Amino acid sequence: MKRNWIYKPFNSVSVILAFFFIALLTLSTILVRPLDLSLRKGIYTAVCLVTFVCFFIYKRDLSRDKEYDRIVGNMGGFNWWGELPLQLCNINMMIMPIGVWLDHRGLMGFAFFAGTLGASIALSMPANGFSGYSIFLPRMVGYLFNHYMIVMEAIALVTFGFYSPEFTDIPVIMISFFLISCGIYLINLLLRKTGLHPHANYFYINETEGNPVMELFYKFIPVPFWYALPCLLVLLVYMLVIIGGFSLFRSILR
Repeated sequence: MKRNWIYKPFNSVSVILAFFFIALLTLSTILVRPLDLSLRKGIYTAVCLVTFVCFFIYKRDLSRDKEYDRIVGNMGGFNWWGELPLQLCNINMMIMPIGVWLDHRGLMGFAFFAGTLGASIALSMPANGFSGYSIFLPRMVGYLFNHYMIVMEAIALVTFGFYSPEFTDIPVIMISFFLISCGIYLINLLLRKTGLHPHANYFYINETEGNPVMELFYKFIPVPFWYALPCLLVLLVYMLVIIGGFSLFRSILR
């Protein structure tokens, strides 16, 4: 059975999983949207907390995965300092419930756009050890569940009625993304200099690790951190398309 459930980007298994989570989000929205705002926030936060707890369970299982340790051997093998919730998807995972409870447009806007885009990229261009394997492997369960849930929770910011994208959100999100990237780059340097993790590479801004998008950028800007800056342009185009679509939809409904 496991041989028939191999996950690769855009194969039949990935399509089935995508439809499953889309159906789950649709059903959740139908059930949750009519509820009182405080109750919606409570349910949303509870789901985010489950995802957060599952993230650490997934990392615990990953630390015991000998095959994964061999796969990432060229990056020093498994290292807890390289598995902290400091990737873009994980940061959004923590920001989303905070943004909802504070009713903070900046946080929700960043989580919505960076969460949907970042986690979708992680699913379509998986890190080493997460493509070509059965979805029933513990590390695959953790990786796929974590990223699909982040996409779903980011979209739910809109479908649950907490956030509505606006063009005015773009400058704050762009600046926030740049500043967070700078902070993450400094953390990578600190972990490398102290020897805690000689190959620390959060956000893939120190090494491309074979990521096709980062590899492309690196051909034009072969300098750590700076080669990742074109991601800002990708984010900008993504936001313009999404917000433009929302604006068009709202104008049709008027």
